[in-house]
Amino acid sequence: MNLTPKHNLIEFNRFLFKEIDLNIYQHKFLKDYVIKAAQGHAPLNELSVINTSPNGWVMILHGDILLVYGDNWTGNQILEISDIFYLNKFTNYSLAGDRCND
Repeated sequence: MNLTPKHNLIEFNRFLFKEIDLNIYQHKFLKDYVIKAAQGHAPLNELSVINTSPNGWVMILHGDILLVYGDNWTGNQILEISDIFYLNKFTNYSLAGDRCND
């Protein structure tokens, strides 16, 4: 399921600010950006997207920089995201997180 700030801001923010364990090492750059966004010091554009499944998540945060993170994600989740976000359009992003589960 795709969550975007444009279509479901409350659920998007709930997942971003409350569901992700920002203290694990794989998410070290994400933690800094999410904290700044929560404080209003970093933008989160409405192109941002979080894709959730019962077992994992993948997100693209579009702001000053483009951050792509995931935890226990699948290839199908990337396909779902690609329906609404075209990553090939960008060159300035960081990809981090754990392995793909496929």
